[in-house]
Amino acid sequence: MRIQKYLGRLWVVGNRKLCTVAETQKPEHSVPHIPVLSSEVVNLFQPAPSKTYIDMTFGAGGHSRALLNACPEISIIALDRDKSALAYGEQLQLDYGRDRVRLLHGSFTDIVEILRGQGHSTANIADGILFDVGASSMQYSNRDRGFSVTNNGPLDMRMNRDEETPTAADVVNKLEEKDLYKILKKYGEEKLSRQIARLVVEYRQMMGPITTTKDLREVVSEVYRAAEATRKVDKAGRKQHVATLTFQALRIFVNDELNQLYNGLKIAHLLLKPNGICAVISFHSLEHNVTHQVFNTKHAIDKQTLVTPNLHQTAFLYPWKCDSSVIKPSEEEVTQNPRSRSAELRVAFKKSVQR
Repeated sequence: MRIQKYLGRLWVVGNRKLCTVAETQKPEHSVPHIPVLSSEVVNLFQPAPSKTYIDMTFGAGGHSRALLNACPEISIIALDRDKSALAYGEQLQLDYGRDRVRLLHGSFTDIVEILRGQGHSTANIADGILFDVGASSMQYSNRDRGFSVTNNGPLDMRMNRDEETPTAADVVNKLEEKDLYKILKKYGEEKLSRQIARLVVEYRQMMGPITTTKDLREVVSEVYRAAEATRKVDKAGRKQHVATLTFQALRIFVNDELNQLYNGLKIAHLLLKPNGICAVISFHSLEHNVTHQVFNTKHAIDKQTLVTPNLHQTAFLYPWKCDSSVIKPSEEEVTQNPRSRSAELRVAFKKSVQR
């Protein structure tokens, strides 16, 4: 596998370069995933009989189940690029019926092809679409997936392990220092990205490949010790591990997350009915910015990033009507589910009149 070809990934909004890096089974873990802002999503969508909702990040199905609990007569199309997550959907099908819950395996940019392959229409089919982006609690909790800073395991981080794509270990062991620096700086906003990239290269030259999360965690920790830098603090005032942003950057690059979100939101415009609702739950500034950029763009954007030109042109015949408010979890939810502390919910409606 030539990992260098993945450095051609370039995420562009308008003329502004935002990322300049040149890119069924049984459930794997029994730890439940607590859906973030679940009641807010239900209140927003107002599920009613015969309506159809697309859960673009099914995970353990928490949001889909909440919508079905509110109105069992709706239909859910559940998508996830992690095949292990869809095993949770089988229980949802048993509870509500296979005619109410349709499970799809793939990424955001695969959904149109999957639906067409199954003989379904793709334009104006959904009353609401939900994105709950980033890695899930199950992925963080399973040490074999390599997402967690604290749990030692193989340095993988792929959300879809069926794809022939680089792992995080491939990235840190095969890329040059300058490319590692770009990834950490752009996708992690890591202030010591240059020093971390340099020590990663020195480590693999002297000690051999970095293959586990523990290996990488110790390299980053050594950089912070040498720089006498302080530990990071999250929005709740809790101290983060110094390697958190490095892990975030590698995960985003390995899974091409920002490009997926950018194109997924444009595809959602095609899938939504006029006046349909698109809701995005995001967790850090890069995701927030992509969502804001797409929701506030009223004209066709760079066609180079399109899945198919026809789909893109159709999607941008109608602009979004944005709700300028950002919904955040209550103090009670943050206490019960600390993962929700950085969550932000943004909403837009598909305009019903062509502009």
